[in-house]
Amino acid sequence: LPVVAMVLIATGAVTFVVTLPITPAAIGTFELAVTYGLGLFGVPRETAFSVGVVAHVLIFIPPTLIAIFLLPHERIGALGHIRKLAAKVRGEANAPSH
Repeated sequence: LPVVAMVLIATGAVTFVVTLPITPAAIGTFELAVTYGLGLFGVPRETAFSVGVVAHVLIFIPPTLIAIFLLPHERIGALGHIRKLAAKVRGEANAPSH
């Protein structure tokens, strides 16, 4: 098969597996899909797994870091909401019951 077909098949396998909500950030499932997809084309398991880990890091880390730095600057962030919710829950738990 041509390289383009290999890439499309591997990308399709990864996309399908990552859409299944199995683990947070698709840790493990992403690497499994890449390993399986590349294994279909005779790539050794160790090499395919290494490619999966590196690809996952390159796909996942940059957007996460950008979000960590930019969302609070844009006044968008879950941490403030989580703190408010936790304070509200603590306040209700400590309030005397009637």
